[in-house]
Amino acid sequence: MTKHDVSKAVVRLAKAHGFLLIRNKKHLVFRHSSGATLVTSATCNDRRALKNVESNIRKLLVQQHSVNSN
Repeated sequence: MTKHDVSKAVVRLAKAHGFLLIRNKKHLVFRHSSGATLVTSATCNDRRALKNVESNIRKLLVQQHSVNSN
């Protein structure tokens, strides 16, 4: 996968979890309707980039859910 392909896959993954792309410069900044903010690199070099982003999304959503529950 090229850097561009990985970036497109990150955007698709974030949108699948309900995040909207807010800004796209050196970083991709996403915001969820619950208020959670996800920031990733615009050009991912890491071969595990998608797995790491997916892990961050899960952690953010669990954290945000526990904050909103209280």
